[in-house]
Amino acid sequence: MTKIWKNSRLVFSLLLLTVGIIAFIDSFLIKEGVKMARGGDFMPRIVTFLWVVFALIVAIKARKEQPAKSMQTNVNKDDQKGFGLTLLLLIAYVFLVGILGFLLSSIITVTFHR
Repeated sequence: MTKIWKNSRLVFSLLLLTVGIIAFIDSFLIKEGVKMARGGDFMPRIVTFLWVVFALIVAIKARKEQPAKSMQTNVNKDDQKGFGLTLLLLIAYVFLVGILGFLLSSIITVTFHR
């Protein structure tokens, strides 16, 4: 578990890269809205392409900045607990947006994220 925490920036950037690639591939499933101008498929492709590019840059930087083997990271149980609770809160937020709407879900999330 501590090895993942030592390489957390690399792991996170690879996660972003994976999600970005999936979203980019998924953006090709969006149907064109109009024929004369740019349709609804244009902007998602641009955004997801930029997402993948930036995630790749972050992954390369994270790979270059690998901590030395003698270097120790100070990750305590409170940090791990806070990370886990934030992740659960983010997942709950995604599900609550569809049920309660953006405003109420955001208020609840900001209230509990302290």
